[in-house]
Amino acid sequence: MLRAILIDDEVDSTRVLGRLLERYCADVEVVATCNDGEDAVDLIGRLRPDLVFMDIEMPRFNGFQVLEALDDVSFMLIFTTAYSQYALRAFKYSALDYLMKPIAPDELMATVARAKQRSRVDAQQIEILRTEMTAASVPTKKFSGKIAVPNMHGFMFVDLAEIAAIESDGNYAYLHMLNGQKHFISRSIGDMEEMMPADIFFRIHRQFLVNLTFINEYIRTDSGILVLHNGQRIPVSRNRREEFILLFEKM
Repeated sequence: MLRAILIDDEVDSTRVLGRLLERYCADVEVVATCNDGEDAVDLIGRLRPDLVFMDIEMPRFNGFQVLEALDDVSFMLIFTTAYSQYALRAFKYSALDYLMKPIAPDELMATVARAKQRSRVDAQQIEILRTEMTAASVPTKKFSGKIAVPNMHGFMFVDLAEIAAIESDGNYAYLHMLNGQKHFISRSIGDMEEMMPADIFFRIHRQFLVNLTFINEYIRTDSGILVLHNGQRIPVSRNRREEFILLFEKM
């Protein structure tokens, strides 16, 4: 049985989430609810929960301040949020679990299932989330810096500007780095395409997503081949060729 604490300044939110957990997640026991960030620090320290559901935006003491005030974040963390779709990309960059309000039962069950596979949160994940949440609040500022991507052993922190291409491998993918390294990740190319800035990364082929800034050459063949800065050669899909050429000519 997983012992959980629910933290949200809205009383109705903790009440609704508690009912959903009772009905749909029988292996989660709510041991406490809290509607104040400062009180949450004491509760977490005393009760040592396995799982914490926490809103980010709370008056006086927000979710980030709660985490900073804790000596050890040795629990599974799920953020609950009402942020816009644009801001939610920050969660994907940090590989932290989140639930959009109003919370749907199927999403709750899936998120709890994922959280069970993790024992704690990495401080770097929190910092990535904070940075990208700030970027999302400034319309002219683009996402940048590091992203956290899950692999077979946990998480890998990768500099976005060093990814030359992403290659599909079924439900998984490979990151091809500018320095020639290749990393296996537990995310599909579709997930990565959704995360990546559309003005930088382009789905050139059903199997490849490329960083447009790292294209050295376009070789005209039946459909085309791209040569990247790292020497990698990537095929161009026939149904993406025309759109790519228009983009390439503007670069």
